[in-house]
Amino acid sequence: MIRKIIIYILSAFMLMSCENITSSDTTSSNQGNGNLYVALQGMGNKVAILNPENLQLIEMVDVNLSDGQIMMEMPHYIAVDSGAGYWFVTTMGSSSVGMYSMSDNQLLDVISLESPPALFEIDTNTQSLYVSRMPNVDLMGSGMPMGSNSSVIDKIHYSSNEMSLELNYDTGLPSPHAISISEFGDKIMSASLTYDFLTEIHVGSGDIQNISLDSSINPDPIPDINRLKPLEIVQGNNFAFVNCMGGAWNDEMVNGRVQVWNVENLSKVSEYQFGSDSNPWHLVHHPSENKIYVVLSGYLDGSTGESGLVQLSYDETGVLTLDWENKESSLKLLHGIDISQDSEYVYVSSRDGRIFKFSSISGDLLESIDLSSSEMPYPAPGGIKVNY
Repeated sequence: MIRKIIIYILSAFMLMSCENITSSDTTSSNQGNGNLYVALQGMGNKVAILNPENLQLIEMVDVNLSDGQIMMEMPHYIAVDSGAGYWFVTTMGSSSVGMYSMSDNQLLDVISLESPPALFEIDTNTQSLYVSRMPNVDLMGSGMPMGSNSSVIDKIHYSSNEMSLELNYDTGLPSPHAISISEFGDKIMSASLTYDFLTEIHVGSGDIQNISLDSSINPDPIPDINRLKPLEIVQGNNFAFVNCMGGAWNDEMVNGRVQVWNVENLSKVSEYQFGSDSNPWHLVHHPSENKIYVVLSGYLDGSTGESGLVQLSYDETGVLTLDWENKESSLKLLHGIDISQDSEYVYVSSRDGRIFKFSSISGDLLESIDLSSSEMPYPAPGGIKVNY
């Protein structure tokens, strides 16, 4: 069944319009300036490694976590532990997590999971990965869902070039896709995309608490009510910022939004709304300031909608205000996002094949590259992580 789903999604990618953007030249060296890792969800089973300074391609790494048993691995998300010298990738097609060496990009170990993973968070202090789940809904606009109704978040320990599945947390709610770890590593925040519920996990005790993101509509977890569709979470300064896709629900068009929650008492303190055609996707917190960066994916069929990159600031109470937005017409199907360690640059992936580099100060687009090529015409970049 999973193979049929993958083939169907691949066909959908091949029908997407990519505006005939030409592919870029490659280079073999990043001159010691770190790496930008991009999971390519479409054709090719690859992770692209780019130079974060000029976005030139350094290497295409083969992803084969199933030992050839799965035609399309579909690499989805990236995590990096530069201190230990590892990078990690989730694959939707083979339901696995792969561990790679940063020195030579060789595969070191594989963990196979019971259902397709989505995102993960990394705690480099304890060398732990917390892995969320791909929901059984159509997130890519392919017309067919993939994933599962699993309610589990896995904890994987890694060291000495190996990984081990340490334990799992059962949230009690299916499709815990969004995931974020606190700066102290003591709390995991997740959200059920199909039930509109927020979950707090205390890592040490294993205690779990669920609360509705939309209590006026869905005070109890009812599967047919996923009006907000929470996709991703980041944390900072005791706040959790929840990206909600919104869009069509029954006869209503629901605005996409970022909800802000106080993680100490699990209370909603504010939200910032976009349009109903915005589809907020991934987001990232500034390394040192009270700012978040949000990608708006727009319509999933590749037409524009409200798409682009947005910077929001928040005060001590968690109220969000708009600093700037870049909604150039070329910015569509945006997916992954990360910010450089010096906080100067924001990197964004687009499922139409392109990678963008923005100024975090002004939002100006500085560089871009199209990873499409004759060998890999539909790479569909997803998760992106910079070590720079």
